[in-house]
Amino acid sequence: VRVRAGSAYEREFAGSGISHYVEHMIFKGTKKRRPGQIEKEIRSAGGSINGATSYEYTSFTITIPNEHLPTALDILSDSLFNADMDKRESERERGVILKEIMLNKDNPMRFISRLLWASVYKTHPYRYPIIGHASLFIKLTRRDLKKYHRETYIPNNMVIVIAGDIENDTALKKIERYFGHIERRSIEDRPLPQEKPQVSKRRLEVEREVNMAYFALGYRGVDLYSPDMPALDLLSFVLGQGANSRLNDTLYRKKGLVYSIGCWNYTPLDPGVFIISGVADPGKAKRALVALKEELENIARDEIDNSELERAKKMIYAEHIYSLEALSDQARDLALNEFLTGDFNFTKEYLSAIDAVTKEELSRVAKEYLNDASLSIVTISPITEEPQKVKKEKRDKKDIQKFSLPNGLQCLLMEDHDLPIVTMLAVCLGGLRAETADTAGISNLTGLTMIKETESRPEEEISSLVENMGAHLTFFSGHNSVGIKFDLLSKDFDEGFELLKEIMLNPGFAEDIVEREKKTVIASINATEDNIFESGMRAFKETLYKKHPYRFQTVGNLSSVEKIRVKDLRKFYREHFIPNNMVLAIYGDIDSTKLKELLNKSFSGFEKGGVPEFTNISEPDQSEIRENIKKTSKEQSLILLGYKGTRLKSRDRYTLQLISTALSGITGRLAARLREELGLAYAVGSVSVPALDPGYFIFYVSTGYNNIQRAKNEFLRQIKLLNKKGLTDEEIESAKKELVGNHRIALQTNSALAYQTALDELYGLGCDHYKEFDKAINSITNQDILDVSRKYLKPDAFTLVIIEGKRGE
Repeated sequence: VRVRAGSAYEREFAGSGISHYVEHMIFKGTKKRRPGQIEKEIRSAGGSINGATSYEYTSFTITIPNEHLPTALDILSDSLFNADMDKRESERERGVILKEIMLNKDNPMRFISRLLWASVYKTHPYRYPIIGHASLFIKLTRRDLKKYHRETYIPNNMVIVIAGDIENDTALKKIERYFGHIERRSIEDRPLPQEKPQVSKRRLEVEREVNMAYFALGYRGVDLYSPDMPALDLLSFVLGQGANSRLNDTLYRKKGLVYSIGCWNYTPLDPGVFIISGVADPGKAKRALVALKEELENIARDEIDNSELERAKKMIYAEHIYSLEALSDQARDLALNEFLTGDFNFTKEYLSAIDAVTKEELSRVAKEYLNDASLSIVTISPITEEPQKVKKEKRDKKDIQKFSLPNGLQCLLMEDHDLPIVTMLAVCLGGLRAETADTAGISNLTGLTMIKETESRPEEEISSLVENMGAHLTFFSGHNSVGIKFDLLSKDFDEGFELLKEIMLNPGFAEDIVEREKKTVIASINATEDNIFESGMRAFKETLYKKHPYRFQTVGNLSSVEKIRVKDLRKFYREHFIPNNMVLAIYGDIDSTKLKELLNKSFSGFEKGGVPEFTNISEPDQSEIRENIKKTSKEQSLILLGYKGTRLKSRDRYTLQLISTALSGITGRLAARLREELGLAYAVGSVSVPALDPGYFIFYVSTGYNNIQRAKNEFLRQIKLLNKKGLTDEEIESAKKELVGNHRIALQTNSALAYQTALDELYGLGCDHYKEFDKAINSITNQDILDVSRKYLKPDAFTLVIIEGKRGE
């Protein structure tokens, strides 16, 4: 459901974030359902529920097994029109949102976005943060919430979309049953104040305690209805989308002035913004902005190549196709089209308009819109007064076909012709388990550089080919594995397969590319300290694991990455990227019979090697409390309390996952106690991470400095309670439904299924292991919960990491 109740339409409440506040309250209870009941109903039905607020609308999405559609519609209708705005609940949510406002200040990219919007817009309500200004937000009353809700949450101000395994007539009748009785009411249509023309460049420079330099440029743009919108969208792709985009190619790849740069064209109902943003070393930021301006002048002056235009068109088309795999994405597409344009098929018209854009139009819009008179620049840089320190489901798909080549390469194939998409995945045992203190991060760096070039194809040729196909070529590295993933349209399969084969068999590892990517990795390591959760997790793992390589970060550390050389990457590749240590999965719009022949022919010369040796370290049991306390200038404090967890092959993994699910979530035990009752937290929950060797189980909470001790004590109290009584029948049943439902939802795309099944096969669980999930979860009893909780979660032997924020908060 989309409700025309976005932050731009708050009128007398402008800048307060009342739309977002009401969104938080919609599922907090009605006269029919007490607070907390709505979330429990959805979870018990195996579904998930989400809300979000934008400038133009507030959206509510339920994804649920199709047999529970009446439940979803009943809850939506009851919540949207009968929200109680309970006084106690509204005060709790006020505290939650205030903490969220503070957290946004700690995220450099969110903070710079907020500053940019306030620089571009001086009159229009887009200048206000969607979440609201704290000074205006705290003045909102329950009466204000009820008034705003009453005036905006009416049926003639909404759009509802259902996508999935339904029959139209049946679904329409159900909508009529739950929504048809709601009375249409008048709504005052007040035009929004329009932004006056900008006549000169605006610049805002901010210094903060960060390690990197962040910049954002915003050019006054167009609205959704402008005939120039398609050309500006394409221009954003030519300039800053993909490895072969102009800005990435020049500023990142050739000149090494930035670590990341991107561009996009934001077109809401009123004129939007053409945005370019990036991250650089503080010493290179000014040169990066100069080079960026030169590139913008070049594209306005010189005609672009046909290949650039076609690449951008293909990328936009492919992104649209990829975005329609999940049911929630299909519903989102239809809802946005209908809500914003009145035509639910608008995307088709949009893609036709994109296809009709010429290179002459791109040069014209570049000249017309990308000029200094309409530009706002915002930069965030480190404080100059002090020197910067370098801080160290079951699916209704065809069965998976599994077979092995003579060299030991395990192959998984699955045909699915619903959409013209193919996912290819090559994954090897590796990751942290294959690393030492001297080589930490080598799996990550190997995968990162492998996809850049091969012995016969330079980087520019590969990135051009991938982008001209509108494909996505990525790598991943984790605790136990490293791999290459390639998503592409099926009509480009032959070219894509040849490229993947070359990457697997003959990667390049050129010296200049390796050194460049090392700098990027080092920058990401430095940026870790800018994110309280990332820096906290690094400290937690280093404290929990004393010997095992799981104590490392997947990106490595400054010392180890700096020491890695090309010869080390080649050696790691030779030892791990061998057929008898690899699984290759190809899912989607394929002909499996022909593909089997192609695989046998293509990899006949791929020679097996000796099975790689992995670090064989048995982490000793922890019998004491370990503490690691760090100080920071962040607004919030973070507490991480955890334990060594379980293995992927242990049945305990399911029980720990169920415990984590019951404790977490909006209505979970931890949120109910620490956030709702005690008001100690914004974000709180627990996570279980199993691995080939024992992983970890962690409790987390972001809170104020003055609440650190209380929050820690409450975690320990909850652990003791869990060990004594386990979970209630209601908690167990709700967690089971949520896990089973979310498992099905998570595996609905071929890309996700290929990733899960390939890893399961690699780890020795079998590619059909995911089918056992429902049975394993549903068989768990409270005695299992007690046994597993007492085995792993010991109140007198835990690892505690505290990131202390500002005092007095």
